[in-house]
Amino acid sequence: MGVSRSRQVLCFNQMKDDFMIYQYPVGVDCVWLASDAAGNLAAFVTGGEGAIPSSVLSNNSIQIEDVEMSICGLDVVSDARLLVPMPRPDDFIDIAKRGIYVFDWQDVSRISRNRIGMYEKIAIPTNPIGLEILPNDLRNLAESVKFVSLFFSEYSRVDVEMLFECRN
Repeated sequence: MGVSRSRQVLCFNQMKDDFMIYQYPVGVDCVWLASDAAGNLAAFVTGGEGAIPSSVLSNNSIQIEDVEMSICGLDVVSDARLLVPMPRPDDFIDIAKRGIYVFDWQDVSRISRNRIGMYEKIAIPTNPIGLEILPNDLRNLAESVKFVSLFFSEYSRVDVEMLFECRN
């Protein structure tokens, strides 16, 4: 599995006070999960360079390289709609069919002057799910990154670095 771009799965880590601290996985197209003010969920696909909240990288419930596989292990509960034409949209649609909004770091494919520095909504579920549906590891991750004044259904772009302490 992989989100429409080839990727290597590796993360660098170090121990600090009995907690695993993950360094930013440079060049690795990872997926992380967040919740919004309504309790809906969004998967953020980094493209190997998009901002990742520090709380995701220090979360001990699930390692970032396992998030996408765990999401895709959830039941299909929704139809999905692709918002942006893409040559290989299957992975984005698969995530949205689990009831999760999908934002992608499209800047990875842009030249410098066209970069916007935000995640962009790529696919939406017709039947969004909430935190209560998730297994504990994914729920803990999504609760650690809560957009308290934002609704994923209303935003086409999200500037994660304006709202959270991030690594990239």
